[in-house]
Amino acid sequence: MNRSILIVDDTEFMRFVLRDLMIENGIGLIAEAGDRREALSFLRSLEPDIVTVDLTVPSVGGLSLVEAVRDEAPYTRIIAVKALGEIQLRRQAASAGADAVIVKPFDPMEVRRV
Repeated sequence: MNRSILIVDDTEFMRFVLRDLMIENGIGLIAEAGDRREALSFLRSLEPDIVTVDLTVPSVGGLSLVEAVRDEAPYTRIIAVKALGEIQLRRQAASAGADAVIVKPFDPMEVRRV
């Protein structure tokens, strides 16, 4: 089965890095959103299997976007992305509905595991 993913991050370079890691791990359809509005539009139109959300991007509203994705697509797997050192965000992401958390800079083995 070919999985689909929506990558939400306001930085094009970070979307590029994560997109390449997902391609290497066999993810087929990949959509990218740079802000909350785009993310919710893609979520509704594409119904992706997985959504990654950068928690630290002001234009995305990371934790509230995780909650919105969970509400609108309860069976979609949500992977929160946080920067190294942001310890409290891991717990907050889980409380908001994230299934997993990965850390930037990305460790390819961690991304594969998740």
